[in-house]
Amino acid sequence: MIDLNENTGAKQIVVPSALYPFTKEQVHDFEYREFQLLNVFRSISEEQRKQCVNMWLKAGAVPTEELAWQRSAQVCYMFFHKESGRLVGVNTLYSETDTVTNEKWFVNRMFILPKFRTTRLMIVGTSLMLYFASLHLAHEGMKGVVNINVNIKLHRKGLRKIFSSLGYQFSHAADKREIWFFDFSKVSFISQQ
Repeated sequence: MIDLNENTGAKQIVVPSALYPFTKEQVHDFEYREFQLLNVFRSISEEQRKQCVNMWLKAGAVPTEELAWQRSAQVCYMFFHKESGRLVGVNTLYSETDTVTNEKWFVNRMFILPKFRTTRLMIVGTSLMLYFASLHLAHEGMKGVVNINVNIKLHRKGLRKIFSSLGYQFSHAADKREIWFFDFSKVSFISQQ
């Protein structure tokens, strides 16, 4: 369960297209530098799920095979290194209900292998997921997307500014976690088509 008890009075946010360097047509399959970001939300194959499970377990990102299989069904984007074809990262979306307001939100997780982990790839992966969710999932009665930052590096001032620039609003911090929310009704995109 999530608790966005600080979620009050958010203002309308306009997100600049420079942070979303893709068109609506590219939202399902986007190439960024040496990476291909492939949308598999609700259409992931068994083979793709195996790739995710293997990556998480080898990297120690998910503690058990059972949990890895569960999370593999939640994958939104798979990040491939184009030259090698290797899976180097994913982001996931799953549904939760706010314990205070009873609103339904998607919760986002992201993992990128350390060798390929850069702030820019994280930004592109996050912005692509947010744009996709706004275009294709907002109509499902979900309020938006919640990001629970457990990685302490994401608590730095510069990265907080990036989350804000992407359209997220800070909710609160608790137990070494920062809670950010992206409210579909409060974010407008300056689209590139």
